[in-house]
Amino acid sequence: MGFKRMSARWAHAALLALAVASLAVADTATIQMAYDLLTRGGTRVAQGSNTWQVAMLRKDQPRAAGAFCSATLINDQWALTAAHCFHNGEGDCKQNLTRNGFYLLLGSVTLNEQTPAYQVEEVVIRPGYDCKAKYYDIALVKLAKPVPGLHAIELPDAAQEKSVVAAKPQFHVAGWGARSDLGLGSRDLIQASVPVMEHAACKHLRPNLPGGTLCAGDQGGGDAKRACRGDSGGPLYVLGKDKQAMQLGIVSFGEGCEDTPLPGVYTQVSVHKTWIQDTAKLDCRVLDSRGYERC
Repeated sequence: MGFKRMSARWAHAALLALAVASLAVADTATIQMAYDLLTRGGTRVAQGSNTWQVAMLRKDQPRAAGAFCSATLINDQWALTAAHCFHNGEGDCKQNLTRNGFYLLLGSVTLNEQTPAYQVEEVVIRPGYDCKAKYYDIALVKLAKPVPGLHAIELPDAAQEKSVVAAKPQFHVAGWGARSDLGLGSRDLIQASVPVMEHAACKHLRPNLPGGTLCAGDQGGGDAKRACRGDSGGPLYVLGKDKQAMQLGIVSFGEGCEDTPLPGVYTQVSVHKTWIQDTAKLDCRVLDSRGYERC
């Protein structure tokens, strides 16, 4: 029994090492095959779903390297993400990635050479962002051109958020990030259901928890589900009866992909809704899935 377990672990490690060593020469399909065997804690999002979710890729890396962060479209020309996606978390915390250093892929849950690419016109970091304290970890990205035929994600105010959380719905997190600490990023968008923790309980586990945050994720275990490397900036969201998505949080930080007693931390969207509306000039041009205008 012990030998079989050890053999499986060695095979797992060997497969990962082979995939990483081959990254420079392997095609996307080969990389994805290695990733498929490592997937855990989530399922692939169906094509045609999460059309409001955006992958952020660096211009100095091939598409096969995958997304470094994720974002969500809040109208036809603005996307919501995390401020730390653009900053060096060490030393002086200076912004080390500008609009000229990355681009966006959207319109498909699968990242490949055919996925439409959009250039970036502007990056707006939330005033007051502190990369060391992880306070105000939120940013907006303006696309260089509008996205046609868009159904954007909905953003709640404080009252809506309170009502949603009280109803105890199923919360989801989705991204193209890795599924384990040593794993490769995903070509396909992966979604996992995660429990949201009460603020007082999370504060007990995280005494330095920043204000304006939500906590979510399984607390360890072999099938732990949580956001991981590459998922930053993505959404913590719920789906209504009409399948309209509402985003309550933005993936901010955590200790790792798995086997940790600490939940992941998400920037609380409702706290920043006024700043979002003022910056992105939300003017109800975007219709929700029912055809109603909304801001």
